[in-house]
Amino acid sequence: MQSLTRVLRSASALWPLYAAIIVFAAVQAALTLVSPFILREATDTIVAAVSGHTTAQAVTRTIVWLSIGLFVADLASTVATNIGGYFGDVMSMRLRQILSTRYFAKLLALPQRYFDGQITGTVIARLDRSIAGMTQFIQSASNSFLPMMLQVIAVLAITTFYYWPLTVLLASLFPIYMYLTALTSKRWQRMEDEKNAEIDAANGRFSEVIGQVKVTKSFVAEIRELNGFGTRYGRTVEITRPQSSWWHWMDTARGAAMNVIFLVIYLMLFLQTLHGTFSLGDMVMLITLTNMAKQPVFMMSWIVDTAQRAIAGSKDYFAVLDERVEPTAN
Repeated sequence: MQSLTRVLRSASALWPLYAAIIVFAAVQAALTLVSPFILREATDTIVAAVSGHTTAQAVTRTIVWLSIGLFVADLASTVATNIGGYFGDVMSMRLRQILSTRYFAKLLALPQRYFDGQITGTVIARLDRSIAGMTQFIQSASNSFLPMMLQVIAVLAITTFYYWPLTVLLASLFPIYMYLTALTSKRWQRMEDEKNAEIDAANGRFSEVIGQVKVTKSFVAEIRELNGFGTRYGRTVEITRPQSSWWHWMDTARGAAMNVIFLVIYLMLFLQTLHGTFSLGDMVMLITLTNMAKQPVFMMSWIVDTAQRAIAGSKDYFAVLDERVEPTAN
């Protein structure tokens, strides 16, 4: 993640957008947490009426107002989500503009000997793959993952107040998941680097050949170029097979560990409700909060996969930025 942090630091001029994204993510998380409490009150109110402690007519007004409150909270959450999403989209495009311009400026300042050892098309391909991968991940993180993580922190605080063993189980999900991910990541990224090298070389050669197609045809090199292009993409398939197998095997292990923990959580909530520790409304609220914490955990497979691709791409980007510029560069 250090390289992604470096990306954000290098675009520090975007701090107003970063701040707006964080503020609306916090608002969205807070509004989302209103729903479980309203559901708890509605459930307990209905149970009281059904069990004869009060009449249906006496609680009808309360149920109506709780329904309106649920609607208002959901509507406000939708508005906050879309405003935050707008800032996230603008931030990602501004970030892409900054990174792309900086990359181009760096290339223009490099000495000729750097380009003598590079395929022009490969340099162009890196601009698209590296920067697009980084900005796509950061956009997804700002629009989806950040609000969810703030929501999880709030869920852990609430469950601690109600029943601390539940918090311990929920909190244990993340270190277990990250440990299993760490076992996966190093090997996966090594294979991703190999695959990126093949893709860059193939796409780079493609750009060179199409850009000078007259020269290619004059040397009757079409078959040779096509075979070389196909061979490199064939190697990416060979690399992908063990890479994908390893990833999904470890993802199955991660998912199984999560499933076991949630089995214990649900069993514990059901038994505590059965023995009177929680009301039915409390159980509904805690299950709803648990499911809110569950969603980010199971999204982490996608987040980690996208992050690893962004990290692998950022290595090529910063490798260019770390090159020594020509002394006479403007």
